[in-house]
Amino acid sequence: MNAKPLLLVLPLIALASCGDNAPSPTEYFDSFEVSAKKGLQNDYLGMTTSSGKVDTHFISIDEEGTETEFGLGLNPLAFDLRIGGVHSQTVDGLSISFFGSTTKKSRVFIKGFDLPSIIAGSDGGVALDPRFYFDQGTFYLDFADAAIIPVALKQIDSRFSSLPIRGFVALDEDAKNSINEYMPLDEYFPEAVKSLKDEFVSAYSSAPSAFAFSQEGSVKTIKYAPTSWGQIRAIADGFIARAESSSSIDQQEYSSFFDELQGETDINRFVVALSYDADGLTKLSLDVSLHFREKDHGDEKFYPTGDMTFSGDLAFTYGEAAKPSKLSDREKSRYTEIVLEK
Repeated sequence: MNAKPLLLVLPLIALASCGDNAPSPTEYFDSFEVSAKKGLQNDYLGMTTSSGKVDTHFISIDEEGTETEFGLGLNPLAFDLRIGGVHSQTVDGLSISFFGSTTKKSRVFIKGFDLPSIIAGSDGGVALDPRFYFDQGTFYLDFADAAIIPVALKQIDSRFSSLPIRGFVALDEDAKNSINEYMPLDEYFPEAVKSLKDEFVSAYSSAPSAFAFSQEGSVKTIKYAPTSWGQIRAIADGFIARAESSSSIDQQEYSSFFDELQGETDINRFVVALSYDADGLTKLSLDVSLHFREKDHGDEKFYPTGDMTFSGDLAFTYGEAAKPSKLSDREKSRYTEIVLEK
């Protein structure tokens, strides 16, 4: 008996049996919902990135009609955001810390604007590592490693002329009461997750080719790569309409924003990938490039132009690993109250 034909067929049989055992798109969407809800049950949530990149371009026209191309880029975009007190009923139980990642610091690159030599680096970039804390109803802002922020604010508005390098702002009771109306934060999560899952299901039914599914070990990934604004807007519109928090969104303003974006840009690339395991979301990957078409901008003095790109991986952490950093009483004493000039 000649075994060669059988040997040729065996790989095909193996591939077929693997396909039979692979999760279906429905199973991916269902497991995504279960996973995301489980991760968001934690009282501590964290998001970090060290690989983000942003590249944007604008045209600025001065009073004499001279055009200048203004560019703003971040490479890398790196941060560590942690939120605690997700289950708290009041804002006083909420804590937040935001600063550069443990491996890299953000750098900003600006074109078309002369930066003070005291803050510009040899590569033209500027260190951007602001530190932000929120603890017991008080914001603490540290610009010691982000000097470009107070410099820019002072250029924009003279009221920031006395902005300290390290400052704090305490919420008054009226502000706290307003925020408490939206506490606890976790009450919005389940419905938001379900809304996103439902929109994925709806989008898949109309454009299955925009989706790809994969699994590596215990981690599953849903990749969404739409090629038209119609596909993107179908998910965005549905999610906003379904989400419980949508009542706080100005629907007309949201719709106008998308109308303008859709009317002025082409999609070079749009890829979003969500990875998750049994305990929650593990990573969000983004790779987006939009092209702003040339058009008559009328009397506009500042508008986007050319290609704009946004990319990077955002990792999620939960529980003790995501516990926010806090300032000691001694460190807080180094902060000055921020009082803006009227």
